Parts: sequence; structure tokens; C-alpha cells
Amino acid sequence: MNRSNRKSVAPESNNRKSLSDSNRKSLMEGHKRNSSISSNASSSLSNSVVSFSFPDFSNPNFDSERYTNESYSIHVVERMKEMNALLIEKRDVAATELKTNVYRHYPKFINASKEISHLEEEMLELRNLLTENNSIMKGLQGYSVIIKQPEGLTKPLVTKLSSESEKMKNNMDWVLDLPEKLDVTISLRQFDNAVDLIEQVTVLMQNDEKLNLVVSANNNLRSEVDSRMQKLIAILLSDLSNGMNKSSESRRLIALLLRLGMPDRARETYLETRSKQIEREIKKMQLEGDLTLYISELARLVFSSINTTCEDFRASFQEPEMISGFVVWVIGELEKFGIVFRNQVLNQTDDYSTMGKCLEIATMHCSLLESKGLSLSFILTQMFYPNLINTIEKYYRKIEENLEKQVGLEKWIASTWKEESKVESKVKMGMTRPNSNPLTPRKPKENFGIKKVSSTPDAKQERKLGTKSSGKKEEKEKKKEEKVIQLTDSAKYLYNSSQNFVEDILKVVTLELMPSLTYIFSNMFEGYFKQLTLQFNPKGSSLTDGQSVAILANCFNINDDLVPRLLTFVEEKLERSLTEFEKLRNNLRMEELLIQKSFCLKKADSIVKSQIDWYGSSRFAAATIETGAVPSLKFVQMFISLSTIKTTIINTVGIKPASLIITTILENIVQKLNDSDFWENVDIGEGGLQQLVLDMKFFAEASGDLFQESSKQIVNDIIDTATLTYCKQADIDALEGEDALKPDDWFNTRIRATMVKYRNDIKLNS
Repeated sequence: MNRSNRKSVAPESNNRKSLSDSNRKSLMEGHKRNSSISSNASSSLSNSVVSFSFPDFSNPNFDSERYTNESYSIHVVERMKEMNALLIEKRDVAATELKTNVYRHYPKFINASKEISHLEEEMLELRNLLTENNSIMKGLQGYSVIIKQPEGLTKPLVTKLSSESEKMKNNMDWVLDLPEKLDVTISLRQFDNAVDLIEQVTVLMQNDEKLNLVVSANNNLRSEVDSRMQKLIAILLSDLSNGMNKSSESRRLIALLLRLGMPDRARETYLETRSKQIEREIKKMQLEGDLTLYISELARLVFSSINTTCEDFRASFQEPEMISGFVVWVIGELEKFGIVFRNQVLNQTDDYSTMGKCLEIATMHCSLLESKGLSLSFILTQMFYPNLINTIEKYYRKIEENLEKQVGLEKWIASTWKEESKVESKVKMGMTRPNSNPLTPRKPKENFGIKKVSSTPDAKQERKLGTKSSGKKEEKEKKKEEKVIQLTDSAKYLYNSSQNFVEDILKVVTLELMPSLTYIFSNMFEGYFKQLTLQFNPKGSSLTDGQSVAILANCFNINDDLVPRLLTFVEEKLERSLTEFEKLRNNLRMEELLIQKSFCLKKADSIVKSQIDWYGSSRFAAATIETGAVPSLKFVQMFISLSTIKTTIINTVGIKPASLIITTILENIVQKLNDSDFWENVDIGEGGLQQLVLDMKFFAEASGDLFQESSKQIVNDIIDTATLTYCKQADIDALEGEDALKPDDWFNTRIRATMVKYRNDIKLNS
């Protein structure tokens, strides 16, 4: 029972002890009310029960254990139960009253907490002020104080600071008034005066360590000065960002910012303002048809702005480390210019004349900056390089596609080539836009045309005098220099399109693009030569002699006329010799020789197998030969055919290549005549041997100067092999076989007669 009472009473006592003193009085009043309520409740339980007396439980000296021993030791069990019930009831009433008091005083608790928080902040601020004042006083303790007292005066002594202390006091007063002075100067936009004040306080604090110590310790003063300084900087940057400023005003604002130690922000704001100003001006520009004029105005705007900015920048920022930021800005502006240029020029037009003029305008304006030490032409080249390469390749692909179509439709008939105008060539290539103006026809250039006229100093003088002899001489020279070119349709297309291609591309090409141009040249011409080689494929379509010669004429004229003129024109345009073209020349020459070889082999094979029927089984089997025997008609017809081929080659290509081709054909023929398969299957009689020797001697005689020594040796080998074969088949020795041959005069007489008879048809030596 004692334990339970202690357990029930102790929490109440502890709770009361934990209450604050401000609420202790209200709790005691509630306790008294609870005691009276408990007494009334206990008296109502039973009339026989003696009233219980309760001590003051709120008394700090209350002893719960003693009270329990005294109260319960003299009572019976029933009495104790009643007393315990009364205590429990008293506890519950006290708890209820306590909750009511807490709810009633809760707003007061909250308000008290807020007041305490505010008081803590004010105390902290007061403490900081006291600390600052203490620092100031310590700073003043180092100065001496002179006390002067005039004689006869009984008033209190007057102290006067020394000159150094007076100076310290004046400086301190000036510093304390600085925030207000800055407010006034900034409000009146007297920025020069404001910057002067800031510089003065900076110098003052640098020269006076004690003043610096005092100001540094005064956080409020320091923050006030810093806030005014930041406000001043913000206003200066805002004014600098005004794109309507004149150069003098921008320089003045930059100078003030530099004095305030803001070079980076001044540079960034100034350059950013210039960029926005350029962008605004570009947006005002409109393309109204004349692209060249638009690009000229655009380049003038951008590069003149860069030039002006460069002058102002160098006048405002003297430090070398600031230049790097300006160069980055210039490159950025060039990239913006390049975007507009690409969109309006490189991606929107196939007029290479206009494109070249626009590039020239951009390069010219860019070169003007070199006088300022800004060499930026290479940046423009790098920016435009991918687009130019794409443009060149697109142009070439169109030529390649059309050239393949031309080869597919080719009939291989040569005719005189007439140079087309650029408009006609563009229409055939399908490279003119429906709504674009066609390019003007290209005027023949002295070093780029087909017909050339000699122009010596004497001829010029004669033309000036207008003499009759001058006209005759000029006409004579013109006829001498004129050159007629025979080409098939595909070669004509290649001639016209390649010349237009080179002339157009050279308007936009630079030395940096030469590897790409060389690659395109190689693909263009080597690819066409490979297609010509396929025409002489044994499995391909059969060609007439005229068609074959026309193909040879294409190769020769491209190699000896077109390609050299194109490459010379490129070198003169770029004003330098280009070794990259040497490989192209060599490759094309090898391709031409391969085509000639293919033609000669195919022609020789056709002559041997079909025209002279060399492999006929009974051709040389005759036992006797007629008295009036002459060289075989098939051999005669072979040389007539070769003469015709030579004449055709001369008319389409020239004498030198014609002689070379016929010589190669003759070499291939004699090599096939001496084939081992022929000697294994041929039957030779005495008369057949005479005819074979007659034909071989006629072959050598009719070939004339075109017959090489190696070919003559092969003819002698054929005669010897035929003689040995006859001896073997006739079962006689070699001496008897040689005796069977007619004398040389017999053969020569018949050969000369045949040559005289066909002198108008056989013209290999003419």
C-alpha cells in the first residue's frame, strides 16, 4: 500500500517541481481548490468515516514517505482503501486542472519565446557594437594626449589631441562619412567622383595601418562601403551594355571599371554589347535579289564593326593578357558571319561566278584586318572548306552521272568538236535551277581556247599600221595555229563539262582545296578511260575500224590537248606550278597506251584469223605455183585496210600517233603469224612454200618504214620455219629445200609490180 501511494504521489510532486516559477502560484491555487474538492468528496462517501487531513503537497519540504507511514500505520484496511481512493481522485482532479492551466497559458508561452528570441538577437548586436567600440578605443590608446591648463584657471582641464591624433580623428570622420558621400555622387551620376572617393579610401587605408585595422574591425562600415561600390559597378556595367554609346563614352566607362578592379567584367560586357549590336544590324538587312550586294553589305558591317571594336579595345585595355579574350570574340563573330554566308551563298546557289565574287568580297574585307594584326583569312578558309568540298563533289557527281549516260548512248562516231557555251553545257548537265539566272557564256581565253593566233611584236606593229601584208600574215599564222579536233559525243560532253567545271571551280578554289581537285580530275578522266578500254574487250560488242579509231582519237585528244590545257589554266590561275598533276598525267598516258594496245591486239587478231585466213588447212598445200603468181589478194587487202585506218587516224588524231598505232598492229600480226599452233597443223607443198615466202616478203616491203627490225626478224623466222617444215614433210634435207625456193629476183619482180598496181590504195609510207 505504501509503495502504491508513493508511486501515485511522486509523479505529481515531480511534475510540480519541474514547472517554472512563473506558473507555480497558479498551480498552488489550483491545488487548494482540489483539496477542498477532495475533502467534500471524502465526507460524502460515508458519515462514519473520519475526515482525512491532507498536507500541502506543493511544499518543497514535503516528505512523502513520512506522510505515508504516519497516515496508514494507525488505520484499518477499509480505512486505507478509502483514503487511497480519495488520493487517486485528488490526483485526477489535479491532472485535469494542470492541463487546463497549460491550455490557458499556451499563447503566453509562445509570445514569451518570441520575445526571448528577439532579445537574444539584440544582445548579439549590442555585443558586436561593444566589440567594435572596444577595438576603436584600443586603436586610440596608442596616441599621446597633451593636457594643457592655463594659469589662474580653476575650470576643469581641457585635453587636446596631438597632430597625429587629430589626423587620425579627421581620417576616421571622413571614412565614416564615405557611404553617404558615395550615395550622393552615385545618385547624381558623378561616377568619376565616386571612383575617386573609393580610390582615396583605398590609398588612405594602405598608408595608415591603424586606420585600416579600425575599419576592418567595423563590419558595418565595411559592408556599407562595399555595397555602394557594387552598386556603382552595376550601374557602370549597365551603361556600358547600352549599344547606343559612342566610342568615347564606352572608353570612359571601361576606364572607370578598370580603376575599380573589374577588367574581366568590363571586357565581357563590352564585347557582348558589340555582339548584340552586330546581330541587330544584321537582322535589319534584307536580301532583295542581288546576292553579291547583300554579301558586300554584310561583310562591310561585320568587318568594320570588328575593326572599330579592335581600335576601342586596344585603346581601353592595355594589358596583353586581355587580348586573348578579344581574339576569341573575333573568331566567334567570324563564325556567325560564316553561318549567314553558308546559308545564303554556299547552300543556295550554283552560280559559281556569284559564289566566287562573294568569297572574294569576304576575303578582301578579312584581309583589311591584317593591318590591325588580325590575320583571319585562314579561319574563313577552314569554315568554308567543308561546304566548298561538298559543292565541288556535287558538281563532279552530276558530270559523272551524265557522262555515264553519254557512254551508254554512244555510237562512237567522231565529228568535229565545237565548243559549247556555258549555258548549253549547264542545260545538258541539268545543273541550272528553274528560277535561277543562267550563267553568261564563257568568253574564250587566250590560254584556254582551242584556236590560237600568233601575236608577235612585229605582227602587232603591222596590224597597228593597217597594211595589207599584215592581214595576210595574220591569216597565215591563224591557219597554221588552228587545230581541228575530232571527238565522239561522250568525249565532246567531257570536253565542255570539264572546262566549265574547272573555270567555275577556280572561282572558289584555293590551294588548300587542290588535293580534292586533283582527286576529282583523276576520277573524272581515269574513269572515262577505263570505260573506253572496256569497248575493246574481246567479249564486248564488235567495233568497226572507224569506231575504234574514234575511241583512240578521244584518248589522244584528251591526253594531248584537253588535260594539259586544263592543268595549265589551273596553274596560271593559282600562280604556281603544281606537282600533284604529274601523277595524273602519267596515269592517263598509261591508260591511253593500254587502250591502244587493246585495239592493236584486237585488230591484229581479226586480220590474222578472218581477213587473211592464215589458219586455213589447205592454204599452202599446193605442189606448184603459177607462173604469173603475185602476193595473195588477202594480204593486199590487209594493207589497203591498214592504209585506210592510218588515214582515218591521221585525220582525227595526227600523223605521229597514226604511225605508232599501225606499227604496233604490224608487230602483233607477224607475232600471230609465227604462232606455234600454226606450224603444228599446216601442210606445205613446194608451190605453197613459194607463195608463203612471196607473201612474207610482200608484207615486209609494204610495211616500209613502219616495220621494226624485230618484226623483220620475225618475218625471216617465218620463212625459215616454213622451209624446214616443207623439208620435213617432203623428207628432204635443208639444202634441197633452199634450192627449191625461187631466186630473189623472182620474188622482187612480183612484189614491185603489185606495189605499183596498188600504189593509190596502199599508203602506209605516205
